[in-house]
Amino acid sequence: MKQQLESLLSTLMESMEEPMKYAILQRERTKQSGDSYAKVFYEGYISAFYRIFTLIEQQAEICGVSLKELGLDQFKESDFF
Repeated sequence: MKQQLESLLSTLMESMEEPMKYAILQRERTKQSGDSYAKVFYEGYISAFYRIFTLIEQQAEICGVSLKELGLDQFKESDFF
């Protein structure tokens, strides 16, 4: 069971990495483009990832797991603002 949970966690973290990068990149692009619809969309999109990221960050700290171990050390809270 432990191996299955570790595998699940690893898969979840890997599958979040690219969408988080994409959301951060798109938010920056839409800020520059002036497209208000896209800006609102990506602000909401990135807000969801911020909530997920901070939840993972908090729970990882409680459990003594580093963001590096989860493969999320490349992100920091300020990336989402």
